[in-house]
Amino acid sequence: MRRNKGRRVYLSRRKIVLAFFEGSDISRLQKTIKQLNENSEYLVKVIAFSPKSGKELRDHKIGHETSDVFYPREKDMLIGQQVSWIVKNWYKSSNLCKIVFFNGVSLGNLLEDSFFDYLLNVLMTIETWFSIINKEKPDDVFIFGNGSFSSEIGQRITEELKVGLHVYRPVLFQTFLFSVKKQAWNVFKRLYYSRLQRYRLLFYERWLNRGLIRQEGYGKKRRILFVFTSGGTSGFMTLYPIIEHLRSLPEVEVTVITNNFGAMNKLKQKNVPFLTFENLEVSSKVNESINRKGERLAGFWKAAKQSVTFTDLFQYGGFNFWSYVEEEFSFNLRYGTTPLMRYITGLAAYLSKKKVDAIVVSHDDHTLGRLAVKVAKKLDIPSLLVIHNPATSFCIRQLPIYATKAAVWGELHKSEFVKKKVPSSKLIVTGCPRFDEYVKKPLFAREAVFKMLNLNQDKKTILLAPDPIEANKQMELVMLSISLLKKINNIQIVIKLHPDDKDPEFYHPIIKSIDPSESIVLTKDSDLFSLLNISDIVIVDSSTVGLEAIILGKPVIAANFSHSLKSFSYAESGAALGVYTPEDFAEAVEKVLHDRAVQERLRVAREKFVYEYAFKLDGAASKRISDLLMEFDRIVKSEIPATEAF
Repeated sequence: MRRNKGRRVYLSRRKIVLAFFEGSDISRLQKTIKQLNENSEYLVKVIAFSPKSGKELRDHKIGHETSDVFYPREKDMLIGQQVSWIVKNWYKSSNLCKIVFFNGVSLGNLLEDSFFDYLLNVLMTIETWFSIINKEKPDDVFIFGNGSFSSEIGQRITEELKVGLHVYRPVLFQTFLFSVKKQAWNVFKRLYYSRLQRYRLLFYERWLNRGLIRQEGYGKKRRILFVFTSGGTSGFMTLYPIIEHLRSLPEVEVTVITNNFGAMNKLKQKNVPFLTFENLEVSSKVNESINRKGERLAGFWKAAKQSVTFTDLFQYGGFNFWSYVEEEFSFNLRYGTTPLMRYITGLAAYLSKKKVDAIVVSHDDHTLGRLAVKVAKKLDIPSLLVIHNPATSFCIRQLPIYATKAAVWGELHKSEFVKKKVPSSKLIVTGCPRFDEYVKKPLFAREAVFKMLNLNQDKKTILLAPDPIEANKQMELVMLSISLLKKINNIQIVIKLHPDDKDPEFYHPIIKSIDPSESIVLTKDSDLFSLLNISDIVIVDSSTVGLEAIILGKPVIAANFSHSLKSFSYAESGAALGVYTPEDFAEAVEKVLHDRAVQERLRVAREKFVYEYAFKLDGAASKRISDLLMEFDRIVKSEIPATEAF
């Protein structure tokens, strides 16, 4: 391996040079590019390995590609299976399998969700680096790193593939600053998860519950506990309509518990009081026992991670990546398990004291949702998972379903879970509560929406709803959609940013480059329901917006250029027009806009699909689930088939 300390670079007869930038020193990158470009034999490509570094390159007008475009999407399933296997098996080694259990609940099982995304990111980075090197076949690789695992993995893979390597590390002051920031962040994380998180949750609970009246149950009442693990709109609006209906019944006492700050704010807006897991009482004696358990767990963990048998679990295609995940695992084992043990104890005591009859969650793959379901099971309390998303967006991490029963939308929705080996007897068709508002919610006047967005009512409106732009594969769809303005007359485009889009500024240079006379609007906070109402066509990739558009009777084009496994079944059913190559995109839009036969075929397929997938759109799904909960004990004990549940 050859390392370069930043001096002038001389290469002998090299052709292709890749420069990977991670945000370390933009001036050094610019200088290196200039030196290399002085020799016309060199083809220099700059690759950004994060949205932040991509933004820095854009700000300095440095042409580049993003690492995401090299990631082989066909490996999604393989990587997902490997990550799922690791998160489900790391704690089953001989040294850990017994110690990770607490009061009959596996802490390792609860931590699966915490580790999944981190491991997935590491494995995707490994695949991306191999893909870049194998596809571009560079003679030399220049890495401008900042000490993250992305640059470390890149160095190792470049060496293994015997490609010339030049590593530009940050200057001494930057290295020192990075080290100080990292240490400070680690200290803060330890302090936050050991102490500050508890105080913050208790403060929020008291502050937001001011003036709210908590239901107090006296006498014989049916007591139902709802566990919110997400503050996202879809998850929240899946459970809230059920709560609203049950709270209107005098014979029911509803309690809500959450540690999610987004959910807390939404509950406050709806005047629903709540508890946090930190409100659950645990005696000082139990806390002492938990601390001793934590110390024993730390000792077993120290021994386990020194075992070659254990670290060899962290393999992908012969590439051992344990060194890149050790810190994350160690932190969660040290600081993540203590509150979980406290919550397990506190929740068990609360459920027994309050004589709770049923638990309802919208996620039982989430750590706290799964904790609630598992604690309830130990006490023979049935639990219901109210599924808030399409079955096709359920990845391997979310299975199996641990709740006693799961409320699904329709028969087609149910069949997709059965294909994923979820027992049919666990699934009950109810419809989706969050779609109830589509029937009950008053429409905004179309004229007001057009005026608010400065749109022309006489033009056809195309709504584009891509996944977060950080997934750079979305750029092709965005650019193709914008290009329609030049190809099709009398249209305007609205781009609805995903709620998780962290860098909406990414779009601004693109939009500024368009002729001002062209009609294009970028929005993040506009009401989706109103946008769908004014749209003539909705374009999606794997977004659930496509399903919502179909439910509202809107023509949908489902673009799946990468042939991603996340694509939804509405395209396969004919309820949406599927497009699988960029070359067919404009023609598909033309057909949906102007071909009467295509429009009619989509309409008929939509109506059939909506009933099969989402059941009755009568605004009564939340009532059906409420009725189910009132009879839950009988249904669970008698194992009544789903079709006879009501």
